[in-house]
Amino acid sequence: MAPKKDKAPPPSSKPAKSRGGKQKMKKWSKGKQKEKVNNMVLFDKATYDKLLSEAPKSIHSTNLIFFFFFIDACEHDWSVRRLYLENGEGLRFREDESEMEKQMKQREDIGVAQESTFLDILQGSNSMFEYNVWVLKFEANMQKNEQAERICNSVNKKLDCVLSLPSQFSIFRVHNELRKVNEKAYEPHIIAIGPYHHGKANLQIMEEQKLRYLKSYLQRKGDNVQRYVVAMQALEEETRRCYAELISLNSDKFVEMMLLDGCFIVELLRKFQREYLREKNDPIFGMDWICNSLQRDLLLFENQLPFFVLCKLFDMIEVPNQHHRFSYLALRYFGDILPGCGYGEKADGGSQYKINHLLGLVHINWLPSFSALKPDGDVADKKEDWRFIPCATELREVGIKFEKMQEGNFFDIKFRNGVMRISPLTIEDRTESFFRNLIAYEQYSDNSQFKLITDYVKVMDCLINSPKDVELLCRHGIIDNWLGDAEAVSAIFNKITDSVTVLPNNYFHYAGVFDKVNTHCSKRWNRWMAKLRRNYLNSPWAIISIFAAFVLLVLTFIQTVVTIKN
Repeated sequence: MAPKKDKAPPPSSKPAKSRGGKQKMKKWSKGKQKEKVNNMVLFDKATYDKLLSEAPKSIHSTNLIFFFFFIDACEHDWSVRRLYLENGEGLRFREDESEMEKQMKQREDIGVAQESTFLDILQGSNSMFEYNVWVLKFEANMQKNEQAERICNSVNKKLDCVLSLPSQFSIFRVHNELRKVNEKAYEPHIIAIGPYHHGKANLQIMEEQKLRYLKSYLQRKGDNVQRYVVAMQALEEETRRCYAELISLNSDKFVEMMLLDGCFIVELLRKFQREYLREKNDPIFGMDWICNSLQRDLLLFENQLPFFVLCKLFDMIEVPNQHHRFSYLALRYFGDILPGCGYGEKADGGSQYKINHLLGLVHINWLPSFSALKPDGDVADKKEDWRFIPCATELREVGIKFEKMQEGNFFDIKFRNGVMRISPLTIEDRTESFFRNLIAYEQYSDNSQFKLITDYVKVMDCLINSPKDVELLCRHGIIDNWLGDAEAVSAIFNKITDSVTVLPNNYFHYAGVFDKVNTHCSKRWNRWMAKLRRNYLNSPWAIISIFAAFVLLVLTFIQTVVTIKN
């Protein structure tokens, strides 16, 4: 039996290992590699048509995500690049040249820059590094665009929420710089009027009294509350526009607040004038402290209801179109809180200025006639020269005397021949709050000539620096101190104008008086005479001694002359 022959192994496709030295591998020519790449089919007809139709949209829009995928394909496959370059004009525009120019003008600058950069990379360098740099720049540019778009959207939303500034704002909150000097002066003690202090726990004592006043009126008239609610609903939008801050109360609560607060004020004024309308054991008129606190709270700058709401309710409760009658009742009610002489002849508030609320009514009627608001003296040409005056004790040292003005308006301050005449001022517990809220009202007024109370308070602030100044003015009858403490009065006027804008210009009502006083103080003769009177003529005995010395001096001189002649 013949021996079996080993079967030869099948030929291997792998090249045989070289036993001695390295065997050189066969290389593909560059031409064949390029031919293979060029002949590769990456797109079918549907995909190719989609590419031609979608590429221009991606290029000219801000969302160019397609670029990343397309460039990546071009980097790895030259057939895609060649396909794009051969059909570049078709990818850009298929319109004629005039239409192309029109569209290029409409494209955003960023789109033009991105397209140009993209084509430069495709047609220019084959470097992967340059491509990566362009991608990083593109991503950074896209992030900036997205950030700008987010910021624009955020700002536009905020702008849409901003309300236009209407001219009818008349009830404000006191700003923090003015409030922090004495916050209690602007806060109500027992009653909340309007929305700013509505619902506070410490003011609920008067909410039941508001309901009681409304109920007693409806029972007395046999009327229905629905008629008044409908009237307040008609004024709701106009009333909301009077408040400078956004009101959080819904429509029902806001209309209810208008009705209760307005009816309470109207009934309070009517009952104050007519005692027969008062109920038996009414605590408001039975306790003086409640009446005093109500007068104070109803004249707070933030604690107000628009005047037209009160007039509307007064028309419905009493007589239509008799607003001057309502103003008269209000002025009579607040007469006790005034620190000086009473009202002028403008019971209806005058015709030159609109009445916004009760505080504005008192303010307008307490001022003198508007023809008297012209500054005392012509200081228009030298407004930069005048300055504030020294305190009362320093003025006395230069010979200025103080006298109480018996007649004239409360705000009249006169200076003539070294004598300053001032109307008497009563200081009590409510005076500081009253002055501060009137000053706040004037600070929010756009009329510079409307700030007479601020100017008057500044004059008193200049005159009073210490308790000695208060005592000096009290001795001359200018200040009637019901607080009993000169230091307390001094503290009031030393801080009352803090954070208050007082400009030394020609609209400062007492600029002429200040100029005359400073001129008097600057003369040496006046200072010398004042020093003589203060040091040597300050008592009757000093005057007798000086007179005796003068007589003795004259007799001695006569005797000397006679002796010489003899």
